[in-house]
Amino acid sequence: MDSLIENGVDGPVVFEVLSGTYSEHIVIPYIQGVSPANTITFKAQTPGENNVILEYASSQSDTNYIVRLDSSHHIHLSGFTFIPKGIEYRNSIEIVGNSKHISLKNNFFKTPIENKGYQIYISSFPLSTDSLTNIEIEGNYLEGGIYGIHTIGFINQDSYFTIKNNNFKNHSILSINSRSLKIDI
Repeated sequence: MDSLIENGVDGPVVFEVLSGTYSEHIVIPYIQGVSPANTITFKAQTPGENNVILEYASSQSDTNYIVRLDSSHHIHLSGFTFIPKGIEYRNSIEIVGNSKHISLKNNFFKTPIENKGYQIYISSFPLSTDSLTNIEIEGNYLEGGIYGIHTIGFINQDSYFTIKNNNFKNHSILSINSRSLKIDI
């Protein structure tokens, strides 16, 4: 990841992750050179439940995620199983800052129902008129936690959010909690 951040990209990049369980705490910021043609894709080499497991045990509220997309652009994640392991703080993915063109497709999110975390947390705070656009969450399986998808923040009228063909199961409060964001479901 350090090399990607330092050097950027000059063409489309695909990372195929081998089957296994990985204890990870990943922050993906804006990467130089990304564009609609120069996307960055992270995908399981063998997609499917429990083939590529990403987990992390956080003990603090400010590091309570496995993957954080912070002002990331043109990032695609596909075919992973996310299992947050923290005692109290358990988010699988956070999408924050002015992230744009993010795609989460065909992933599995599993968290104990009693935990206080979210499977997918999307926030555009601090408020900005240039934040969070073109977010696609499609074909995922989300089980457990307080919310499957929790969104909060500001969205401009030209933004595009879509949440479709996902399977939600056993969330202690709601499958989708959207505050202040316009989303096509």
